[in-house]
Amino acid sequence: MQYLTHAEYMEMGGTVENTAFIRFEWEARREVDYYTHQRIIADIQKGAELENTPYFEALQMLIFALVELGNKYSLVSDEKTITSTSNNGISVSYQSTTMQEANTARKKLIKNYLDGCQDSQGVNLLWVGV
Repeated sequence: MQYLTHAEYMEMGGTVENTAFIRFEWEARREVDYYTHQRIIADIQKGAELENTPYFEALQMLIFALVELGNKYSLVSDEKTITSTSNNGISVSYQSTTMQEANTARKKLIKNYLDGCQDSQGVNLLWVGV
């Protein structure tokens, strides 16, 4: 089950075409499910309608942001920025966007949007136990 449809995404101001959106939304959903320890899936399996959960709006905004981020990093992943040059020895140094930067940005988004949100049992979506 999608957490955000392409139509909803476009209504929110998204610009990613449907074919790319399908992949980015799937990746975002899988990552959200990982960090929430599948609590959203558990809510749905228990019969909760996603639209009626207290975290629905935050979840949709998060998926939107993750799709946008996925699109951004897919577009710039091959771009390199010149960070330094030399003349006589002809040396050029480049910096490129790394997967680590993308992962860090995704984790920050997930924490920012879902921190404090609780599932239908009152458990914080990001709670890891202990």
